Amino acid sequence: MAWQQSDLDALDANIASGVLQTRFADGREVRYQTLDHMLLARRMISNELTLQTQAAQGFVRRKFASFRSGF
Repeated sequence: MAWQQSDLDALDANIASGVLQTRFADGREVRYQTLDHMLLARRMISNELTLQTQAAQGFVRRKFASFRSGF
């Protein structure tokens, strides 16, 4: 799912007000069990938005595997 800044803003507003339920831009409504779950979702959405922004600006994230023989 592609997150939008408005999703993060809605989640931030509900965290600030103490409401454990959030309605996202695509119409989905999520009820969280605890504030910790909301903060975890916020971190995930924020990270995804950062990656989307970097991809749009042409940044490429590459990962390289490294191996050790153990000897």
